[in-house]
Amino acid sequence: MNNSKLIIAVVVALVIGGAAGFYYGAAKGKSQGLEEGKKAGLAEAAENAKKEAAEAVNPFSGTQAPVNPFAEKTNPLEKVRTNPFE
Repeated sequence: MNNSKLIIAVVVALVIGGAAGFYYGAAKGKSQGLEEGKKAGLAEAAENAKKEAAEAVNPFSGTQAPVNPFAEKTNPLEKVRTNPFE
């Protein structure tokens, strides 16, 4: 009889210990997850702000004249009698 009571007591202690550990782990994980989420959110906001600032400062955003002078197909020797490119 004492042996079965001891086994029951051990099982009950393990169940209570497991439940307490699960509760403590879940509470600890939530607080760590919340802090990591805040850090990730701030990092993402900073990255977005950097991208927006870079777009605002970029002089080659496409609103000005094209930078490449040879964007159109031009042949400087088009009207020359002996054109080496044809």
